[in-house]
Parts: sequence; structure tokens; C-alpha cells
Amino acid sequence: MEQPAGPELTVSQARAVYAIRRRHPEAALTFHERPWGFILELTKPRPSGGRRVVALARFAVDGSIRPDVPLPLAPPHRPAAARAMAQVSDSTSSKLL
Repeated sequence: MEQPAGPELTVSQARAVYAIRRRHPEAALTFHERPWGFILELTKPRPSGGRRVVALARFAVDGSIRPDVPLPLAPPHRPAAARAMAQVSDSTSSKLL
């Protein structure tokens, strides 16, 4: 029975996989296929029983290696305006008198 073929990597992509693998020799290597290419994920077991991702790489179908893009920061949390809170406390305090 024929085994399904893995992802086709360019020489530069294969070198990147080798370099990542050398940094984490005991990690499990998994490729996730996507429409735009592949994600390489290396995981190590956690003492608690789960798995921890130690490396990720993104390979495009055009042969390029895409760097990770940092996620944008969420806007800072701003509590309700003090004026709105004052209106609420004024309306409740007048009912108590």
C-alpha cells in the first residue's frame, strides 16, 4: 500500500527544517498543510501530560519561508467614564432621600 507523500520542500526550506530540528532534537515534528503552504510545528511533552510548542515555521508554496508576524496589541482597557458613573450614583442617591 502506498503511503501519502509529505510536503514538497525546496532546498532552503529543508535547510530551515534541519536547523530548527537541530535546536530541538527531542521534539516531535508535525507538518500542517494549508492552502497557502505548510506550518511546521515542533512540540515537546509537558510534565503535566500535555504538549508544548517549542518552534513554528511557515513555508509558502512558492518556496519562501515566511517570518512570523507579531499580533497587534489590543487597545488598552478603558473603564466607564467617570461622568457616566457619577450620573448613576446621583440618580440612586436622590431616591434614597
